[in-house]
Amino acid sequence: MKAPALLAVLGAALAGFALADGPADADPAEVARQCQRDRGLLKALVERGVGLSAEADPLRRADLCNELAEELARELGHSTADRDMLRASALGGHLRTLLKRGVASNVEQGLLGGTARKGELQLIWQKTDQITRSAEEGLRDVPSDLRDKLDGIRKDIREGRAAVEQVVEGKAPVRGKRAAPGK
Repeated sequence: MKAPALLAVLGAALAGFALADGPADADPAEVARQCQRDRGLLKALVERGVGLSAEADPLRRADLCNELAEELARELGHSTADRDMLRASALGGHLRTLLKRGVASNVEQGLLGGTARKGELQLIWQKTDQITRSAEEGLRDVPSDLRDKLDGIRKDIREGRAAVEQVVEGKAPVRGKRAAPGK
């Protein structure tokens, strides 16, 4: 994925965080609390977005997307611990999108451009695997009355993980061609 397109995805995620948590007439104190809560994540989105826009190597961009996915997964864990299922659901969707359109897409570009190196592909996959497994494990600690609300979040995590795995392992077509694992 080209850096401007990924920045658009990240911008949409930022807008989603800013707008998703309540109506226009929301309590100003609650809005301030939400902004404070999201401050670290917003900072990470901006910093990684700037890094992505400056990075030419698709595998390094995939790695930067994984770093951001780790931040999203961490916040997903905080949201489920706080019983904020609306936010957790939004974060699960953003995590899926980032893994598919950020990590997997950049790995795909590396394969198409011939820059994919097998060792780096394995490291990217291992990081994605660790992030997604940790995110799913964090969902186990949710109180039983909320567990039925986690199915969509689990699906999002698994879809994102599967997209990266398929591209890295050469099981998914790379823009119409069968992906070949890196050199």
